[in-house]
Amino acid sequence: RLHPASLSRVVRGLDLSRQKTRPRHPEADEAAKAAFAKGGCAVL
Repeated sequence: RLHPASLSRVVRGLDLSRQKTRPRHPEADEAAKAAFAKGGCAVL
């Protein structure tokens, strides 16, 4: 059993790094995101 404070030492010992997910904006428009992914956005 390990103390939670010692986990960072274990992770570094395995040559790994702590990864975080990229935050999402609370007002992001999912429909606009899908249209952009399909190539449906026009340049004005």
